[in-house]
Amino acid sequence: MYQAGAIAYRADLTDPLQVTELLSQFFSYTEPDIDRFEAAVEDFKLHFLNTIYERFFQRLLRLSHGCRRLCCMRTMAGQGTYRARHR
Repeated sequence: MYQAGAIAYRADLTDPLQVTELLSQFFSYTEPDIDRFEAAVEDFKLHFLNTIYERFFQRLLRLSHGCRRLCCMRTMAGQGTYRARHR
């Protein structure tokens, strides 16, 4: 059997075990270009998802800080101390 332009396996076709191994190697083989492409796709997915998650959590953090400030201002305004502290 040839794979990637070279002999990958020699089998005696009268031996069932060797034929089984030949077929197993044949069906499990992936061209090197395909392997590299699939690896590049996986790397892109990880990079893309990490970037999206990072941006999402940065925005979420900014929103939570904004909500805390707003809640603080409302609390202090209700107590009459906000204006006195922030003049």
